[in-house]
Amino acid sequence: GVAASFSYDQPTSELRFDIRSGEARLIALHPGKKGGGGPIIARLMEKGQTRSTGTVTLGHQDREALRSGDLFLRGYSPSQPAGGSDIRLLLPKS
Repeated sequence: GVAASFSYDQPTSELRFDIRSGEARLIALHPGKKGGGGPIIARLMEKGQTRSTGTVTLGHQDREALRSGDLFLRGYSPSQPAGGSDIRLLLPKS
C-alpha cells in the first residue's frame, strides 16, 4: 500500500510531501476529477523507491484544483500501467 502525508504553504504555493510505498511504482500528482483527470503535474515517487519526500510549487490552475478537491495521487505499476486507485488531496476545512 501507499502512505502519504502532505502540507501546503499557501503564501508560497508549496505542496510538501512524504510518501512511502512497499511496492516499486511511479506515483504522480494529477489535476481533475477522481477517476479521470488531467496530465501529470509532478512525479512524486519513481520506480524502485520506497520513500520519497520533496516539494512541488503549484501554479494557479493547480492551486485552484487543490482548493476545490480536484488534485489527486495516482499510482502506476506493471500490473496497472494506466494507473490504479486515486487518492484525493483535501485541504482541512477552516
